[in-house]
Amino acid sequence: MDGRSDEPQVVRSVERFDDFYLREFPRMVAVAYGLSGSRWAAEELAQEALLRAYKSWSRITTYDKPGAWLRRVTINLATSHLRRPVR
Repeated sequence: MDGRSDEPQVVRSVERFDDFYLREFPRMVAVAYGLSGSRWAAEELAQEALLRAYKSWSRITTYDKPGAWLRRVTINLATSHLRRPVR
């Protein structure tokens, strides 16, 4: 044996967070707006989801679909937001 594996090696390029943010922010605002009905709340929810992504960026870049993770976080945040009592 020469130490090589029969399986091809997968090399992933790590996306810069700035590029991820620019692509995903409008999408997350749209998702959150669809759930909340408020443009202001949608932007806040998208920002919070992207802040969480930024804090865990080294882990999230290992996922096959980081955008799917972000959508799930955005949806969870929007759902929590809608459950809060109005004061």
